[in-house]
Amino acid sequence: MYEFTEDCMLHIDAIDEEHKRLFQMINEAFELVEKTEDVTAIGQSLIAIEAAMKCDEKYVDLSLV
Repeated sequence: MYEFTEDCMLHIDAIDEEHKRLFQMINEAFELVEKTEDVTAIGQSLIAIEAAMKCDEKYVDLSLV
C-alpha cells in the first residue's frame, strides 16, 4: 500500500487533497485486484485513476502559463 506522507505534500491544500485521494484510489485498486478477478471492476478503477491524473495535469499546465 502507498501512503501519502509529508514528503509528498506541495503545501497547496487543493492539490494535496487531490493527491491524497489519488493515493486512496491507487490503494483501492490494489485491494480490488487482490479480491476479485472481475476485470470490469478493475478497469473502472483504473479509468477513475486516469481521470484523476488528467485533472492533476491541468494544474501543472496552468502553472506553466
